[in-house]
Amino acid sequence: LNIIGDVTLISVTPGQTRSENNFFETSNCASDWTAWIGQRIGQTSSDNPDGDAYDNLAEFAFAMPYDSGVGSQSLNGNTAWIIRPDTINPLLLEGVFVRPKGAPTNVTYTLQYAAAPGNPTAWTSLAISSSNLVAADNGDCTETVTIHDLEGITGLRDGKGIVRVKADLDEVPTTGIDHTSVTEVEGWKETTFGLGCQTYNNPFLHETVFTGTVSSVVGQSLGFTISAGNSDLPTIIGSGGSYYLEVTAGANEGQRFDVVSATGATLTLANDTVLDSLAAPFNTLTGAPPNSLVGASVVLRRHRTLDDVFLPTGFHASASKSTADEVQVFSGGAWAIYWLYNGAGAARWVDAGNASMVDKGATVIPPGQGLFFNNRNTADKVLAYGEVRPNDFMRPMGAGYNLVGGGYPIDQSATGTGGRALSLGAGFFGSRDFKTADSFFVWNADATSGASGYTTYYLLNGAPVSSSLIRWVKVGDAAATSRGNELLLLGDRAVFQRAASAMPVYYYPNPWTPGTP
Repeated sequence: LNIIGDVTLISVTPGQTRSENNFFETSNCASDWTAWIGQRIGQTSSDNPDGDAYDNLAEFAFAMPYDSGVGSQSLNGNTAWIIRPDTINPLLLEGVFVRPKGAPTNVTYTLQYAAAPGNPTAWTSLAISSSNLVAADNGDCTETVTIHDLEGITGLRDGKGIVRVKADLDEVPTTGIDHTSVTEVEGWKETTFGLGCQTYNNPFLHETVFTGTVSSVVGQSLGFTISAGNSDLPTIIGSGGSYYLEVTAGANEGQRFDVVSATGATLTLANDTVLDSLAAPFNTLTGAPPNSLVGASVVLRRHRTLDDVFLPTGFHASASKSTADEVQVFSGGAWAIYWLYNGAGAARWVDAGNASMVDKGATVIPPGQGLFFNNRNTADKVLAYGEVRPNDFMRPMGAGYNLVGGGYPIDQSATGTGGRALSLGAGFFGSRDFKTADSFFVWNADATSGASGYTTYYLLNGAPVSSSLIRWVKVGDAAATSRGNELLLLGDRAVFQRAASAMPVYYYPNPWTPGTP
């Protein structure tokens, strides 16, 4: 006897059938473009209502939050597309992104790659299809796409490369491509270390975890009323790691500010009074963030640390600092030296000046901070990878010596095209006397393992006798041959730069552009 009003609980598993009943599996997930854009009346593929780095197509194609600038939750809060050690062969790299399962109905995905960034970058395209990807169902109308062995699939086997993913939308079938979006550019570079000391610089970035437009500046606090949406910024930065905000567009492009804390849709930034110090904060501007940041596009990233740059398990640890591998950092006229201690079976970086053997692996290595790596054992290789900076790069320098690395995985000249603008107009000091002129010193062992000493270049200024004689020359070159166009400043190495006076606003103009998708 069936009595109206009785309720009987029936558990149904996905795909279950029974001859006497029909079960329907329903979902409100927008797994294809038509459903997704249909939920946003009046919007188009190129609109960007939350003011982050992604337009509507990008947010759909890469399963990004549509109402805030937080990263892909399926990729641990990172950007739309990441590269990382390959899960099949950790000596290689793989690329990963997330997409709605129905996205390929309207969207065509293409892997674009190049040996190095250019101006513009010359991309080669490779269709992403079932033959070169592995798709894993995430159970939420999305799938994680993995492209294994990026080096092999692109042919970039010489230790360097850059990659991105392009998404082409055919909104109205048979009418052609209606809109195109691309991910950030990711890249990698392998550096070889012979025995002894060599310089090093990691120009790649941790993936962005938040992008947005600044809505307000009040003292040290920046508001993101629109870009934060319903997100809680404290959950993004969490309790571990050090984060910084970088301006990607606007009057303050390239400026960076360390993050102190977050509350709701607000980030509180550090106030830095000494820009060339070994100690945090690592801002590029003295004082409080300027009100001119309102309306600026910014990104939030995690700082690289000593452990990030030199993974402890990848190098030689010892119970003695005289035989262990060593990292040397110089800033603000002071050295910090760390050696790889093997204690209790776990290698860790410790301070050479402190007998406590406290783990210093979380020490921040800020962007543009050059290093010396003292390799005391066998030849080693470091594979650096991550996001490629798309904007100008600020690199404040104090008076005297600065150990400087680049902001891009690009070998650059002093004053040539795409160079670092080491010119009089940028504030550098030239002289007929190399002892007083601004100079940079290239460590000879970077090119020849075991070599010693530096090759020195200085900014020659012949004024007042020869006012037109302005060029970078090598010390000891009687002919004063111009060296300004030579690629002496390598992207994965560092040089000592000697500044006659402090240069708090020095920056490298962005030397590359992504070009047309």
